[in-house]
Amino acid sequence: MIEIVEILDRCDFQRGVLQPFICRGSDNKLYYVKGSNSTARGQIAEWVATNLALCFGLPSPHCDIAVIAPELAELTSPQWQQDLRFEYCFASESVEPCQTLSFSMAKRVEKQLQCDVLLFDYWVCNGDRNLSGMGGNVNLLVTGEGNNLQVIDFNLAFDRTFTAQDLHHHVFWTNKGQSLPDLVDRLSYENRFRSTLSNFDTIVSALPQEWLENLSEPLDYIEYLRETLERFAQPKFWEELS
Repeated sequence: MIEIVEILDRCDFQRGVLQPFICRGSDNKLYYVKGSNSTARGQIAEWVATNLALCFGLPSPHCDIAVIAPELAELTSPQWQQDLRFEYCFASESVEPCQTLSFSMAKRVEKQLQCDVLLFDYWVCNGDRNLSGMGGNVNLLVTGEGNNLQVIDFNLAFDRTFTAQDLHHHVFWTNKGQSLPDLVDRLSYENRFRSTLSNFDTIVSALPQEWLENLSEPLDYIEYLRETLERFAQPKFWEELS
C-alpha cells in the first residue's frame, strides 16, 4: 500500500468520467487515484483486472492501493470530499508525459499486442475500450514517441452484461482476421490464462476490508470473478469469438 501525502488536483471529465484525483504518494511519485465514486465493486474489479493484466504481460502502469487519511480528505473542497469517502482507493502510477491512443495510432500497434489486449479484455469482460474513426473511449495511452502502449482503466471489467458481441466495438477488433488466435495460438493463450489465473488468490487476498464491507455479498462477488476467469477452459469461450 502507498500512503497519499498530498491531493494535488483532479482530472476533468475529458480525462476520465470518474475524474481521478492526482496525488503524491509517500514515495514522492504521482498517482491517479479513483475515489469512492468508483464504488467498491469498481475498485475491486480494477484491482483484480489490472494485476491480472500485469501478470498476463500487458504493458500497464504499476498499481497500488492508496491510503488516504480522513484528515487529508477533509482539507479538500466539499465537492471532492463526497468522492473521498473511502480510506482505501485504487491508485495507478503516473506515466506522463503521455497521450491518448488515436484511431490512426491504433493501426500501428504491433499485431501480437493488439491480440493480447483484445483477448484479455474478452477474458475479463471489459467492454470499455472502444474506438473508431468517429471517436470513442479507448482507455489506452502511448508514451515516449508514441510507440509504448499503456493499458489502463479496468473499473468496468467483469461486467455481467458483457457478451462477445461487445468486442465488435473494441479498438483492435477491426483487425480480427489477423488478431484472433488459430488453434495453435489458442493453446498458447489457454496456458497464459491458466498461469495468470494462478495469481488470483494472492491478488484477492490484498483487497482492503473496506471494499468488501461495501458489497452486499462479497463472497458471492469474488466467486463470480473466479468463475468468469475460469470460462477460458470451456469451448464456448472460443466458439463465441468466431
